[in-house]
Formats: sequence, C-alpha cells, structure tokens
Amino acid sequence: MSKVKIEGNASGTGTLTISAPNTNTDRTLTLPDGAGEILTDASTLSSSNLSGALPAIDGSSLTGVVPDDIPIFSAYAPTNGTITQNTWTILIFGTEQYDTVSAYTTSNGRFQPLIEGYYWIGVSLEHNGTTRQICKIVKHSSLNEDYFIWDTQLTNSGTDLSGSTLTYLNGSTDYVDVQVYGSGGDYTISTDLGRSMFQGYLVRKA
Repeated sequence: MSKVKIEGNASGTGTLTISAPNTNTDRTLTLPDGAGEILTDASTLSSSNLSGALPAIDGSSLTGVVPDDIPIFSAYAPTNGTITQNTWTILIFGTEQYDTVSAYTTSNGRFQPLIEGYYWIGVSLEHNGTTRQICKIVKHSSLNEDYFIWDTQLTNSGTDLSGSTLTYLNGSTDYVDVQVYGSGGDYTISTDLGRSMFQGYLVRKA
C-alpha cells in the first residue's frame, strides 16, 4: 500500500507538488514550511483579520447581536389628557421614554415606522372617569382602518383601561394612533410615567 507523507520545506519556499505515481516508491506531498500549522491563538492572524463588521444574511453589516434598526418606542404624559365626552379624541402622548428610530411623533401621537413588518402595539390608561370609557388602537392604511377596541363600564375612578394587538405595517404610509371616547361627563387621563403609556416594537420584518 502506498503512503502519503506531508513535510515542511526547510527553506520556507517552494511549491506544492505531488510526485508522479510510482509503484516502487512512496508518493510524497511536500508543503512549504508552516503551511500545515494549526493556529493556536489570535497572534498568528494578521491585523486585517482581527477587525471589521460581520456581514448579515441580507448583506448588511452587523454592529451587535441585535440589529440596531429595530423600531421600539414608549411614550407617556398625554398633552390633551382632558377628554371631552361623546367624541373620539386622538390621544397625544407628549413625552418619549425611548424611541430607537424616531418613529413616534409627539406632536400628533402617531407611530409610523419605516420598516415593513409585524408590530406589537399596546396602550394602557389610568383615568378618573366613572362612566363608560372606550379606547382603541387605530391602524391607518391605504386600504382600511383596523380598530382594536377596549370598553369599560366603570363605577369607580382610577381604573386602568388597557389593551394590545399585533398588526402589519407597510413601512411607509401605515401608522397607528390611540383614540379614546367617554360618555357621561368629561374625564382626565393620568400623565404619570407608568400610568398611561403608548408602546410598540417590531416583532418580525416582513
């Protein structure tokens, strides 16, 4: 049986060759010196191989384990928190707790991300109304408006009204806001952080 032998070239130069078959001699594979060396630590790598961004599957560069462009926002402190009865009011949360890609606008209460995908949207309200109060998350799109409604008939003030939904946003024109409605008298929504919140984040890109 013939054998294959790997040797280092003492001169450190030369080419990789395989000798012609010969039934009377061993077949010898000769490599330049160090060519078969196993790297044991990073010091054996060149500096160009020790830095740079890891390419993502879609060809972009990653700067962390979680991509930096995921829309996540949280807002509170409604600037129009005194609600007039018997009319739908777009609730404008005037203070951002965080907004990773500037997709929420404090002037009109809209969350309008520029990345297409499926989003979790949630709202929670604390108010002093003692009669019927309704809250809805409204999706505004070119085709329709989807309503997600939570309704309470209250007998005591200081009760929370909350809900959430999962919805698709097209990453350009679609946006969501929060609208409230009350009957039986005006009421006021709390402006404290953690009491009345409008929040959302990208669950998965489309």
